[in-house]
Amino acid sequence: GRPLVGTNGAGGEIGHILANRQETDKCGCGKKGCLEQYASATGIEREAVSRLLVNKTNLLYEKVKEDISKLEAKDVFDAAKEGDSFSLEIVDYEAEYLAMGIGNILNIINPERVILGGGVAQAGDILLDRVKEKLPKYALAVTLNNFNIVLGTLGNDAGIKGAAALID
Repeated sequence: GRPLVGTNGAGGEIGHILANRQETDKCGCGKKGCLEQYASATGIEREAVSRLLVNKTNLLYEKVKEDISKLEAKDVFDAAKEGDSFSLEIVDYEAEYLAMGIGNILNIINPERVILGGGVAQAGDILLDRVKEKLPKYALAVTLNNFNIVLGTLGNDAGIKGAAALID
């Protein structure tokens, strides 16, 4: 019933757990290989651009009107929802990292609920269903009892609204 803030206020920074120690690019925090580099809207965009540089015969490339610099995570999700196999592979890639990160958190603190926010919350069930399917590979079976993943509803204002709610 309370936020996990930790001794110095950095508790709950799930996005900065190590997800890939071979990563060469730096995260916004300055470290390399953070989960956030993969399991975020920015991560989806980075992966999509990387793949589009190699493969331009897909619905996603058409959706961004051949201008990869304008690509957003929403474009990937929209194309995936339309059945674009190229975009579905990116969503699956994202789901794998999210399931790994959430599985680690389940194994450490065993929460009853995880709320996905930010750009990944825009994906809806196309991402959520895949994460749920992959989660048993990473989480202890007992942690999945009475556990639920939900999509946040506060959008990009979640952080500021949460901070305001903590002030009396």
